[in-house]
Amino acid sequence: MNQRELIVQPHFLLSFLIACSLAGCGGGGGGSGGGGAISLQSLTIAPNAIELPYGFTLQLSATGHYSDSTTKNLTAEATWSSSIPAVADVSDAAADKGLLTGVALGTAAITASFGGVSGLRNAHVIEPVLAEIEISPSSLQMAVGATEPFTCRAHYVGGYSRSITTDVHWSTSDAQVATISNANATAGETTGVGIGDCQIGASFEGFDDLVAVTVIAVEILDPNVAASKDATAPR
Repeated sequence: MNQRELIVQPHFLLSFLIACSLAGCGGGGGGSGGGGAISLQSLTIAPNAIELPYGFTLQLSATGHYSDSTTKNLTAEATWSSSIPAVADVSDAAADKGLLTGVALGTAAITASFGGVSGLRNAHVIEPVLAEIEISPSSLQMAVGATEPFTCRAHYVGGYSRSITTDVHWSTSDAQVATISNANATAGETTGVGIGDCQIGASFEGFDDLVAVTVIAVEILDPNVAASKDATAPR
């Protein structure tokens, strides 16, 4: 290497370093080159269409949509509110966030908010439309002297249901075979009176349901059990 080359090389190296610094050479370079932080873009409430009979509840959910195309369930983290709680009230309590209650006929706007982003959905509170009532169990075999409970549910249009065991009028087709209670504390309890078959019925707002009851004699081998009259036939 001659003297001329030794003089030129340092200048070339210095120029290269300056140019590289201005151009951002060096490969790694911190976190500014890969785009901004992931952010919440929108929030949606489900279901999309809300029609809730008054007197019933419906669990709503909130989903966050982020800038990287991911989603997250924000139901428990969002703040919930209703424009008219006297029509449709939504809970913001930690135990039941997003639980909607139909209070009275009308429409209210339900809002879920998180991180400065909000989603809104209209809730329409409608009249409950009864579709049928149903007694459970659908049939029963029991022993003379035994007592068994029946329950009854009302099923409404839209898939809603509630217990009406204490609201229906209970009846029996043959009180000599089985009786049924209409007293509030014991509503739906049937007692086997005599051997035979009968029907137990329930009536509510013009709807009826019937179930078959068979009362049989059970031979009790233990006299200590006989005194209690609590034997039941196998089902």
